Amino acid sequence: MNVEQILNSPDAPKISLVVGTKDLGQFAQRIADRTAESILKGYESKEPEQETEKLLTADEVCQRLNISRQTLYKWGKKGWINPVKLGYAVRWRETDVKAIQKGGVNHE
Repeated sequence: MNVEQILNSPDAPKISLVVGTKDLGQFAQRIADRTAESILKGYESKEPEQETEKLLTADEVCQRLNISRQTLYKWGKKGWINPVKLGYAVRWRETDVKAIQKGGVNHE
């Protein structure tokens, strides 16, 4: 019988016992493992809190803003709309495009 079984037995309140360091260590490790598993399961079951940002291609951005690619890249160099680089691919955040559509480009 191990410590956990003794503690879970119906006679546990009446029992006095001497526990060796090895058994106590194993019992503590089991508690730590179960706690870690519970915590990890809690994180795994949670939904992502925010949605993934939609990224647009240069063609999509140019079409939405009615600008040329050359203008898009100039605006990127000036910091008016910042591209997102994904390896060799370059995309732009839809939220940035919508902000420009609402308020124009910040030319400061």
